[in-house]
Amino acid sequence: MTSPGLGWSARFIAWAAVFFCVYWMSSDRYQQGLTAVLQLCLPAVGLGEVVIDRVQIYAPSEIGVYAAMCLASVRTPWRRRLGALAIGAPLLAALELVAVLGMAAAAVHLPKHVGPGVARRLADFPVNTVLLVDASLVWLALLGATEIPFLRSGSRAKESAPRGSRR
Repeated sequence: MTSPGLGWSARFIAWAAVFFCVYWMSSDRYQQGLTAVLQLCLPAVGLGEVVIDRVQIYAPSEIGVYAAMCLASVRTPWRRRLGALAIGAPLLAALELVAVLGMAAAAVHLPKHVGPGVARRLADFPVNTVLLVDASLVWLALLGATEIPFLRSGSRAKESAPRGSRR
């Protein structure tokens, strides 16, 4: 399950470097696709009249970080890691779409109620927050209990404790 001598951090850095190259090469197309899907979804949040030329967020990098986290995991079998990757990557893309839709709705509707400066900061919040947090939260939800021993509950955590230690 693990490579001898390579801890999670070293494995993560190696995988992140690989996925950075993939992100760098696919970023424009990913953002074009996200823009097209976003344009189709805008009427659902009352923004049918809004036209977005291009969404410029670094979302593919967070999917790459998530993929690196999954593949760098050391306590989870490969099959489960790949399953978490297959579930988590589309989930992250959907969360990005929801965050951008929230930002667009806030940018249009908030200036009517608060000043434009406040509206801009509030509109940016969902995207900035999602991009910083969601990859880690999805990884924790799908692999955290296996990868981080103190997150395990009940007898499984006690079984993994070193002999002679107290919980």
